[in-house]
Amino acid sequence: MRRLLIPLCGGAATGGLIAAVSFPWLARTAAIAMPRSFNLYLWDALVVFGLGASLVAFPLMLAGLRLARAHGTGVAAMLVAAMLALVAGLVVLDALEGGGSVLMAWAVGMLLAALVHRYWRRSDQGPLQAHAR
Repeated sequence: MRRLLIPLCGGAATGGLIAAVSFPWLARTAAIAMPRSFNLYLWDALVVFGLGASLVAFPLMLAGLRLARAHGTGVAAMLVAAMLALVAGLVVLDALEGGGSVLMAWAVGMLLAALVHRYWRRSDQGPLQAHAR
């Protein structure tokens, strides 16, 4: 249990930081004018939520994973704790009902960060140490 305490606390802190940083970015990307002939759903996915939520969640979660030195179940615990903190942030703002898109965008950014973290951990260990696990 002690091994999971740091990733759980780190995930909750990272989730709170992601929420605090990405809400102003979501407002900025939502204000970008969409070209006339562009698909509205594609614009929302790529520009509003892609730039406003996923692009913000990716580096913050990657930094949290690297600082916590999480691996294995620690990464999963950190992702779950971060998502719970993000859902709590949406509840506080009373935006949970319409927040499905932003939750998905945060999840995409955080999962990409977990994949990059896994790749970096393997390259930091070297080929002989990676096969020993």
